[in-house]
Amino acid sequence: MSTTIPSQPGDRSRAICENCNGIQETVIERRDVPLDDGSGTAQNALAAICTDCGDIVAMPAQNLNIVPTP
Repeated sequence: MSTTIPSQPGDRSRAICENCNGIQETVIERRDVPLDDGSGTAQNALAAICTDCGDIVAMPAQNLNIVPTP
């Protein structure tokens, strides 16, 4: 059985940023995140933010309980 440590604001990692066209450093922050399909917003969600351009590049799985369902 594997255990995952939940992400916390201020955690740092690396992820692919489409805007920067490469792997960039990220920091976890709380943000209101618009859903890709335009159906709503995940409010106060944890998000991995590119430290170079400020785009949201990922969202931890622990946000699943706050993402609105259609």
